[in-house]
Amino acid sequence: MKVGQTEVITDNLNPSFVRYVTISYSFEERQDIKISVYDVDDFDEKVSVEQNFIGDVEFRLDQLLMASDKTLTLPIKG
Repeated sequence: MKVGQTEVITDNLNPSFVRYVTISYSFEERQDIKISVYDVDDFDEKVSVEQNFIGDVEFRLDQLLMASDKTLTLPIKG
């Protein structure tokens, strides 16, 4: 299930994303998060053939909540 999407930032090797995604936390259940990263060359269309899949990052929501400064640094796989 898709819960959100950040803004698209063009022509920047070190983008700084401002938009965030709100997720409800349930202490009793395991909540797996998957973030997919794309390089979008042509943003004129909603679904562009110019999107290049870079990779995914997967983690559990509780890992983020228990992390120092609520920050996780994970490798992109794929």
